[in-house]
Amino acid sequence: NWYLHQLDVRPMLTKSITSALIGGSGDIMCQLFVEGHSVDWVRNGKFTFLGLVLVGPTLHNWFGFLFRLAPKTDTRSIMIRLTLDQTIFASVFNVVMFSAVQALDGTPEKIPATLDREWWPAMKVQIHD
Repeated sequence: NWYLHQLDVRPMLTKSITSALIGGSGDIMCQLFVEGHSVDWVRNGKFTFLGLVLVGPTLHNWFGFLFRLAPKTDTRSIMIRLTLDQTIFASVFNVVMFSAVQALDGTPEKIPATLDREWWPAMKVQIHD
């Protein structure tokens, strides 16, 4: 299969492009079906860009680290990966994402207020949903 071959020969690029497509298409669906308005293409471009340059490369490296740390498929290894991902990584990466969005919006001065308002609700959703 072409996609699996690309994952083998160009893993970071393939995952980055995939992340950009997922981020962009997910934002379009969110705007249309959840928020109920027409697509803000500037906003969509920001999420697509973040998928390409931030989310894809970061997740490639993070999951590579997790699978080197706990490579087995037994319950213990899965729990180690899950716990590290949902505690350490999620708490840091949510800060990075909220900050990156504010920076791309041209309002870096709003980062502290955004983190105060959005970080904990985002963490609770990840933990409980």
